[in-house]
Amino acid sequence: STTKISPDITIGEVLDTMINKILILREARKYRIEAPSLDQVMREYIDLKIRAFIRVGESDIEKFYQENKADFAGKEFEDVRDEIDKYLAEKELNEQLKKVVRELRRDAYIRIFIER
Repeated sequence: STTKISPDITIGEVLDTMINKILILREARKYRIEAPSLDQVMREYIDLKIRAFIRVGESDIEKFYQENKADFAGKEFEDVRDEIDKYLAEKELNEQLKKVVRELRRDAYIRIFIER
């Protein structure tokens, strides 16, 4: 749906986000993950099933530094190494999360009822 609910967000995007959260929460329930809030349950699941398996190689960090040296305002590699590591790990986490959500959506039967 292309109906806008704010200048930048469509109802379709909101529905997609809600569906993704529900699918992740449903998957987390299979692993008996418990936490005080649903957001924490999602974070625990992501940490356990995705983040735990992400490793950024030293060569990838060095390559990123070399390819983006101009963006680091003359800082030495050692000064920005941890920042690059964190950035690349988050980037990989996002890619893996998208992959997991695609698989969950593929295997799910989703019906949306909208009252007007």
